[in-house]
Amino acid sequence: MPAGERGEREAADPARSQPDASGEPVARRLGERLRRFRLERNLSLYDVERLTGKHFSTIGRYERGERQPDLETLRELASTYGVSMAEILGDAASLVSYLPRDLRETAGLLLDRPDLRRLVQTAALFEPAVVDQICTLLALLARGAAGSGAPAGPAPGGAGEGGRPGRRVRSGKGEAS
Repeated sequence: MPAGERGEREAADPARSQPDASGEPVARRLGERLRRFRLERNLSLYDVERLTGKHFSTIGRYERGERQPDLETLRELASTYGVSMAEILGDAASLVSYLPRDLRETAGLLLDRPDLRRLVQTAALFEPAVVDQICTLLALLARGAAGSGAPAGPAPGGAGEGGRPGRRVRSGKGEAS
């Protein structure tokens, strides 16, 4: 990264050059939104330079999708344009591209699979010790399913009404009801 170009990342980051739901790279869609916000406020690139301290050519690169601003720069631009970060990011694919690499895959799974979102939302209701027990149980189920050649899933008769387990852990001590 050249000196003086703090607060930006190359658009060559693979996650940021991935297409979003519209089929366009995330960086290009983000740039289009940034340009739209600037023009809607009748601001020139020079005006944004004066307001943010970012060189006008850097702002132009952001808008063309040639450079990717970091989150701090996006916050500054959102403030300058009077919009929220959600409006700047625009969609889940843009948000996921800003996550650390180790979380991108998990976030992608949560976005793609409503069943996993529901599982995480339910697990969040429990104390950490109970979540650890649930994870241990799921790991055992996965190993058992992998060893038997059977598809992973609930055991026959293991679910109560509505597909929910008939027994549930109420405390971190493993008590069942």
